[in-house]
Amino acid sequence: MNSKQVLLGTLLGGVSFFFLGWLIFGILIEPLMRENCNTSINLPMEEMRFGPLILSNLIWGALLTLVLHWNQQKGLMGGLKTGAFIGLLVSAAMDLSLHSMTTYYHSLKGVALDVMANTLMYALVGAVLGLFIFKPAK
Repeated sequence: MNSKQVLLGTLLGGVSFFFLGWLIFGILIEPLMRENCNTSINLPMEEMRFGPLILSNLIWGALLTLVLHWNQQKGLMGGLKTGAFIGLLVSAAMDLSLHSMTTYYHSLKGVALDVMANTLMYALVGAVLGLFIFKPAK
């Protein structure tokens, strides 16, 4: 893997994470998350700090790019499966930790909802990376 692939994967993954996060968390499941989480700590949309958010998405894109490369995953299905697995592990670990030490989640229902949404998002980003960055050899 060369640095061009890492950079392209990071950018494509970061952009994909940003827009899928907006679609999934900002629109599709926002009412469910509001119902199952302590949203008093959330910033209003007009006060969000987009610089750190963009940087975070780029870092997640880089992580998924590197994991796909290290596992030598290729194509849509390789990216989808690896992305889903990484998303499941990362979000379950983070959400269970938050649930155990904070009041962010009202119950395990909120944890499960967030883990499912993140698993889907990571699977889709992995599929995009597999399709465009890690194409199977012809």
